[in-house]
Amino acid sequence: MKISIDFNKLLHGKKEWWANAFIITSVLLVSGILLVYHLTPRPKSVMVIQTYNANSIMPLSDSIVSPVLYKKMPDLEPLEITIKKKRFIDVMLPTILLAKEILNEKRARVEELLQKSVLAHEDSVFLNGLFDKVNAKNINDLLFRLKSHPSSVVLAQAATESAWGTSRFCLEANNIFGVWSFNENDNRIAAGIKRGNKTIYLKKYDSLLGSVMDYFYTIGRGDAFEDFRKVRTTTDNPYRLIWFLTQYSEKRLNYVVILRNMLEHSDLEQYDDFVLSEIEKRDKTWKELLERY
Repeated sequence: MKISIDFNKLLHGKKEWWANAFIITSVLLVSGILLVYHLTPRPKSVMVIQTYNANSIMPLSDSIVSPVLYKKMPDLEPLEITIKKKRFIDVMLPTILLAKEILNEKRARVEELLQKSVLAHEDSVFLNGLFDKVNAKNINDLLFRLKSHPSSVVLAQAATESAWGTSRFCLEANNIFGVWSFNENDNRIAAGIKRGNKTIYLKKYDSLLGSVMDYFYTIGRGDAFEDFRKVRTTTDNPYRLIWFLTQYSEKRLNYVVILRNMLEHSDLEQYDDFVLSEIEKRDKTWKELLERY
């Protein structure tokens, strides 16, 4: 919308000066409102990207990250190492932030239910589902277990476990964190190695977001991560937090060293300041994600 006013004519014309001043003031006010409206960020719908190849990835250009659901990790192996790492983060950071927003929404709803004297049937179903996901003992314990932690820690583990998105489990099963499956009813794939005569299986997810959500629920549920859960309520320092992830890998303390090197050499801590842009709450895809996870 283009507004063109001859201010000199208005000021020196035959009309009363106060009438001209009113017109000028009104024009400036409307122009200011339009400018503010244009510059104010508006809620965004979740964009679904199939990610057929590396060119399908949306590069991160701002610390405010658009909500994007990547269905899979493309083959990054042919890329030069620096570009490979950048593309991996371009995919994983929006996925991690989307997962954390889902957790935030669930925590917010749980806190709302704390204020209710009587729960509706759908509220009870919602709470019972979360209790089962993270083995919570009560609502306060549920809120404690649903808390997330710095994106840099998640990125460091994701890069380590998936070899920067190039592992077979990542490419074929969307399994970023090398999560094993012990349930024959799981959607899963066989690993290339065995333990004695026993085949090892890894979970298969329908999207990268499914893998990240399962990771957060695993951290929230597992007895091995009780100390980690306690420490993340007191600090956001990734270098302190990783010391409580020794039980995540059979490498134990060497795993901590690997994560520390990953954090430091790839400067992952910078991404802890990145946030997800506001999501359009009426968006169909967003509603489906909240329901699914």
